[in-house]
This record gives sequence, structure tokens and C-alpha cells, in this order.
Amino acid sequence: MHRTSALRWRQWETKYAHDTHHGFGVAILDVVADPEVRVPLTAISAHLNPYSVLAAAPEAQLLAARLYRYGGMGVIGSDINHIPPRRRRAELGKHPHLPRRAARGRPDHARRWLSRLLSAASTTDPHPH
Repeated sequence: MHRTSALRWRQWETKYAHDTHHGFGVAILDVVADPEVRVPLTAISAHLNPYSVLAAAPEAQLLAARLYRYGGMGVIGSDINHIPPRRRRAELGKHPHLPRRAARGRPDHARRWLSRLLSAASTTDPHPH
């Protein structure tokens, strides 16, 4: 939901949603509450592939590309997580095929790698701020 006095719905896009594990949607909104804002607000809702950072990386790049597609401001609201490394087979329950080690065997290497990829696309994670 959005306030119609602040934002006007322009478009909903799912053109490349099939290229990701869980799909995603892109909402393009006009900011009508502030006449000085002359660019659209692009909002993406997504969930990156949790099984492999190597699979999540191109998905993150695709989301960043779609974010900049409309030339305005943007936000990616996404679940960007992965199965914790070094989990024992018993802890994985019904999913014994899921990875038990992060990339290159370092516990947070995968998370940091994906974070750097999104930072390279000039995105900012609001969590630490």
C-alpha cells in the first residue's frame, strides 16, 4: 500500500522475474508529494537464491540493473541470506543437498562477496545506518 497523496502508481514490471530463483517485481512510482522530485521512485521486492552465493550474484546484478532502468531513485527490499556455512547434515533436515560451506571455505566470505557486489552497483544497505 502507498499514500496516493504522496505517490502515484506508474507501472508494475515482472519482465525478468523468471530469470531468478524466486522471482521479483518492480514498482515504478511518481513522487507527487514533492514537486521538486522529477524522477520516479523504483521499488523492487525480491528474495535472492538462498542456496548459492554464485547463483544469487547474477540475481543481485539483475535487480540493480532493473533499479537503475527508470533513471530515478530506488530501493531493493530483499531477503539476501544464505544457508549458514559448516552446518551439519542433520541440521539441514529435509535439505541434505544444501551447501554446508561458504565460498572458498571461509564462513562469511559468501556474504561479504555478495555485499560488495551490491555496493559496486552503488546501492547502500540501510541496516548499518
